[in-house]
Amino acid sequence: MSYILPKSLNSRLKIYKVSVSTPEDKIVQNTSDFDYEVTLPYQITDVIGMALVEWSFPKDIIPSFYPTTTTLTGNKSLDFRLENIHIANGPQDFSVEFPTKYLSYDNPSDSASSYIEVLAQLMNDAISADPGWKDLVRISVVPSALRATILIVSNIDITLPANTFTQLTLLFNSGPNSDTSAHLEMGWPVKADYTSSSTLFYLNTGAQALESPAPVQLRSAKYIDVFVKESSQKPLQRVFVRDDNYITNIFSTTGVNRFSIDIDNPPRIIKKLHISLRYQGAGNPGAFILNNTPILIPHSFTFHIISLVSEENKNPTYVKQSLTY
Repeated sequence: MSYILPKSLNSRLKIYKVSVSTPEDKIVQNTSDFDYEVTLPYQITDVIGMALVEWSFPKDIIPSFYPTTTTLTGNKSLDFRLENIHIANGPQDFSVEFPTKYLSYDNPSDSASSYIEVLAQLMNDAISADPGWKDLVRISVVPSALRATILIVSNIDITLPANTFTQLTLLFNSGPNSDTSAHLEMGWPVKADYTSSSTLFYLNTGAQALESPAPVQLRSAKYIDVFVKESSQKPLQRVFVRDDNYITNIFSTTGVNRFSIDIDNPPRIIKKLHISLRYQGAGNPGAFILNNTPILIPHSFTFHIISLVSEENKNPTYVKQSLTY
């Protein structure tokens, strides 16, 4: 924590620069990165305003798919069914879950962050885990100029009859995890079950295709609201997400004119900062949990805290009145 102002002996204001990094400054580590507190190196008195002037978020701060918490209903489940009379006497159901992270639609340079790559991997891993279907069927996810989800289900066992096909059904409505289905994010606005079919393009290959009617929706919120309990501004700052990197600086440390000085209810004394992040529409991510462990999404902030200079300087009467305890 450092001073930016005062720059002259006659100044009546001090500006403190406070930098916060969740991996280093959270009082309780391995807890939610969406509700936490930090302790300042020393308390600041006669505080009359605060501003968030810089921030750095990773791209996963707003994941495309997230689990159910006490405050949000998740959207990370996909139930699907395969049917082929030459493989099994009846249909076989599978369930997968998307990772809690941001996925771009098609990212060849980073397959772990590519929606079409992750989706294909999840579905094929589930199929391979079933001894009755392993090495018999493969699902491909192909990119589309319209950013749709296009699934191709093919038979890969050459011993299967040439005229057989495997049918794929996405169980958004009837699957065991329908309450948390990812139908909207995957490009199906209506929550229902959808079944693949043979198309003219794939008619001679024995494959079937299933295409979403709408583009995928991988950005679940357009902004994050940053709340600080010690500030009367609610939220203290709204951070809009405009790029896939999710890393943005608001302005330089000289931009102190954006302060909102609270004369009616100033913070007065600050020893800690209690910080909360909320998604667009007041969505509270709570603590994203995986295997009973919070999913940490490290980020950092720079705050400017404005206080009055009391040493040998007479404060204006209206300020003294508002700071009366």
